[in-house]
Amino acid sequence: MRLCGEHDCTGTREFWRECDYLGELPTRWSRLPFADNAFDAVVASSVFEYLADIHLVLGELARVLKHKGVLIFNVPNPESFRRRRESWSLQVTKQDWIRSAICTIPRVRRYFTYLDLSTNRYGLNQWEWSTQLHGFKRIRKLLQRQDQRPLFMLAFRKTILWSVDAPSSLYQEP
Repeated sequence: MRLCGEHDCTGTREFWRECDYLGELPTRWSRLPFADNAFDAVVASSVFEYLADIHLVLGELARVLKHKGVLIFNVPNPESFRRRRESWSLQVTKQDWIRSAICTIPRVRRYFTYLDLSTNRYGLNQWEWSTQLHGFKRIRKLLQRQDQRPLFMLAFRKTILWSVDAPSSLYQEP
């Protein structure tokens, strides 16, 4: 994961030279290297489905976002046809001999590696519940036909100041 802070992200070389922090996080991190309330917005495209600890990340994003800051991310929609097909593929290939046989094809092997790593396939209610635990509120509901697309594009606003780590008992599903 690459990070940068303190500047409006324009993607120019000058921006990257002026950046206060540009680097990669270690594999096991627990705190982002930014001050509290440092950002107006955070965009995470195709990230959340790969995270080992969603609540750690949401807590840190709540910490570094300013009050009324915006969190935008996209995640797989488990109800879409494509995601149901992926789920079926994983079920069919649970036996090692089947997986070994079809993964001799490099493209298929890459596809199943992606499926194995993309573990957080939650429904819309679960994403809303998880973000609410960290002081976020949905900005806009999905339009009528968006609920069948392969990805949810979600936007939340930080609505409460979040400075204390929530006890782990809050992370039990409703």
